Amino acid sequence: GATRLVSLQSNRYDYWAVALRAFSSQPLRGVGAGGWSVDWLRWRHISEGAQDAHSLPLQTLAELGLVGAVLLAAFVAGLALAAQRALRLSRWAAGPTAGAVAYFAHAPLDWDWQMPAVTLLAMALFGALLAATDPGRAEPASSV
Repeated sequence: GATRLVSLQSNRYDYWAVALRAFSSQPLRGVGAGGWSVDWLRWRHISEGAQDAHSLPLQTLAELGLVGAVLLAAFVAGLALAAQRALRLSRWAAGPTAGAVAYFAHAPLDWDWQMPAVTLLAMALFGALLAATDPGRAEPASSV
């Protein structure tokens, strides 16, 4: 109900605990895409239904194991390096960088990454960062 909007109480810890338990059962390959929700039904301690772990890294660990987690980390690290380079080349990269940071800061805490409108916007920001790493597109040095 609406009372959840004025409370700090959350079921996320239960979701995360099941994700970690699923990961520990199949650490290398995970339980498979969509497998977290099956494990949720098996291991939950509350009657609430849920489809995901409300955390991109934990759901990736649970469903895709270490292989998926390494690929996710490589993706994030690559974008971080691109953002660093883009910020050196263009002051306009600050906006897309801030958007990317906000997206990845929130992904471990909720399931916004599963909403196409949110993720498509984030992907557009990632593309802008990658485009800004092209040295041919760099801004001319100011004459101050």
